[in-house]
Amino acid sequence: MPTPGTPAWAEVPTRDPEAARAFYAGLLGWTYDVSTDPDHHGYTIAYSAGEQVAGLFTAPDDATPPGWLLYLHTTDIGETAKQVADLGGTPVLGPFEIPGRGHVLLAVDPGGASIGFWQSTDGYALPQARAGALSWQELNTADPGPADAFYPALFDYRGQQLGDGDQFDYRVWSVGEGEAAGRMRTGSDYPPELADRWMLYFGVDPEVGADAAAAKAAELGGTVLVPPFDSPYGRIAVVTDPSGAPFSLVDLSKAAGQD
Repeated sequence: MPTPGTPAWAEVPTRDPEAARAFYAGLLGWTYDVSTDPDHHGYTIAYSAGEQVAGLFTAPDDATPPGWLLYLHTTDIGETAKQVADLGGTPVLGPFEIPGRGHVLLAVDPGGASIGFWQSTDGYALPQARAGALSWQELNTADPGPADAFYPALFDYRGQQLGDGDQFDYRVWSVGEGEAAGRMRTGSDYPPELADRWMLYFGVDPEVGADAAAAKAAELGGTVLVPPFDSPYGRIAVVTDPSGAPFSLVDLSKAAGQD
């Protein structure tokens, strides 16, 4: 079974499902399976290289803010709901069952970031760290204290501080045998549309690269929020889809030591 605290799923609401599907197909090469069940409201499963990698769905109302939602694995959704509340978070929806797939809880963490939890019943493992798939996830927060208490208490995360903790405050959370997520403290100059939320990174084909992918995102109706830049983990650009949902593109082949 998947390790609790590791990514289980990612999904994004959109006010224009057709435009969203065209955007991500053109950018990441996704193909789709669109539900025809009226109770599922056109929920769409995105595929990359034949594997399920993300979900898209029609935003329930205009008040729903654009943004990707990350789900983390749990083995006991009821206990997780209780812990979320006890640790200062707010359960928002659920737990409820998705027949044949598992149980889901939507919540807001103590810093105001939306987060989902997934108890799988089918053993599904989310593809990661490759082109077209989720490749990293980090929490952006102006006040890291509550997050540094909340998530490790839920999942027994081990924290490794990167930087000096002052000018650059970034913590990597690990669980089991690997890294699960990052946590970055944001400053007053950080773009407000990127603050107090989980940032999801999707891999781009190294033959395309982050620069061309960012340009393609703009061509397809998105916006480039942060132009491509080099990092120790790859070349990265921050963009939005046509609905305004921010996410990052990363070329993992450009990580330090990969050339």
